[in-house]
Amino acid sequence: MDVRPNSGKLQTLTIRRALVRLIGLCLVVLSAGHRLYGQSCAMCYTTVAGGGKPVIHALQGGIIVLLIPPVLLFSGLTILLFRWRTSSSSQAY
Repeated sequence: MDVRPNSGKLQTLTIRRALVRLIGLCLVVLSAGHRLYGQSCAMCYTTVAGGGKPVIHALQGGIIVLLIPPVLLFSGLTILLFRWRTSSSSQAY
């Protein structure tokens, strides 16, 4: 006997609401992309363009190195929050 009536409906509504929010966020990000191309620094562009292939390669490597810590932090926090949420929801019943 299930103590929680309509628990399937509540879970479906929560998932549906989360999907609608995710789709809305994706649409906002995709629609704002055309404005991002104009945000480059003119001095940086001329320095890299004048340096040639080695400077371009070094800049691309630097971008990757600077991207690693935020990605690791975000991934770790996401995994931590997911585990916390699943452990607290399993203890509630």
